[in-house]
Amino acid sequence: MKKIFTILILFISINLFAQNSDPLPREGYGTTETILRAIIQNTIKSLRVHDTEALIRLDSALVSLSNIKRTIEFAASADGNDKYSFRTIDYEQNKIDEGKIFTISDYDADVDSTLPKQYLIITDTMRTNLYYNISADKNLLIQFYENATASDSGSVLTSYNNNRISGGTTLTKFYSDPTVTDSGTVVYNFLSGGLNNQPFIKSSRLILKPGTIYLIVATPLLNNTKLSFIAEIYEKNP
Repeated sequence: MKKIFTILILFISINLFAQNSDPLPREGYGTTETILRAIIQNTIKSLRVHDTEALIRLDSALVSLSNIKRTIEFAASADGNDKYSFRTIDYEQNKIDEGKIFTISDYDADVDSTLPKQYLIITDTMRTNLYYNISADKNLLIQFYENATASDSGSVLTSYNNNRISGGTTLTKFYSDPTVTDSGTVVYNFLSGGLNNQPFIKSSRLILKPGTIYLIVATPLLNNTKLSFIAEIYEKNP
């Protein structure tokens, strides 16, 4: 087995990180992989390694390594480089590129303590990853509820795809100023801005269940409170 691992290391060193070799062609991978596989297997035979199971594992590993090498070469080729290079991208940016992150926002210049600002979030068949932010010029009591019910959903808040080229849409719906008949189960209560009537920003990140109605209630302690709401969501299969 030590000999096999040595061969694998040599393969990686020679084929994955070689600076002067030519990239694999975009077509004809099967031929290239067959040749590489034959080279490694012949080398093993010449070393008199007769472990059939090890050969099978090595064959599988070789295909995986070839795929990795091909991915690296594609990145270099896309940039027009002659050498191999890694390109990294963070998870969120990748989802934006895929057209799977959406932004929803709202602003109210006059929210009173007797008429709290309410937002309804209705999920569909997907699991919704929610990140939202509420800011105000005065303190608020923020409450987040699960399994709410409403006789009227209120005004629709438009969801915008963060990839402005993508035509993708979201299944999760957002509404403002609904007519709530039952708040449901409170998930958390939070007094933002403390007791001294300070401006604030409150952020939360949650994963929402499919087929569920959520309610956000923002109750100002003083009248004439300016409030803004912004959310980013990403949906995936449960």
